[in-house]
Amino acid sequence: MINVSEKDVSTQQTNVLTKGLNFAVAPRNLPFKEIITNTEFACSQLVDKEKAQELRSDVVRILKRAKAPISNISKDERIALANLKRNNDIILPEDKGRATVVMDKEKYEKKINALLQDKATYKKLTKDPTSKYKNKLINMSRKWNGQKTSGGSCPTGGLELVARARRRN
Repeated sequence: MINVSEKDVSTQQTNVLTKGLNFAVAPRNLPFKEIITNTEFACSQLVDKEKAQELRSDVVRILKRAKAPISNISKDERIALANLKRNNDIILPEDKGRATVVMDKEKYEKKINALLQDKATYKKLTKDPTSKYKNKLINMSRKWNGQKTSGGSCPTGGLELVARARRRN
């Protein structure tokens, strides 16, 4: 963990950040309400009401036996994580490496804006080119497959052809 901010980072905050940005904190409680709501929605979509009732029964049986997961961080680390969320620092992965960087938001925004002001590297776009490139990709895919697509969707066969061509080279 690299701290380039003006603020001190506590030992607990350092411990949490060294776990990495992909580390998932185990929830304190199971989301019973969300599970039940989603189950009811799924049951309402089923035509077979017997299957819907069977699904409800299975979910209830599972939820009755379910226990909250064991915490994978200490109480101090949980508090440290909450403090990190509240402060105004930017936390991001280092560009080349596996370190996590803590930086003042203001300093980060200045660096990004300075990079974007470099006219030799970046050019301001007059319009969003996404649709132009999407259409080019769709047309290439149609050409490769000899297929017509509707609604701007891309047939997967063209992508498979690209993958096969890359494997040959």
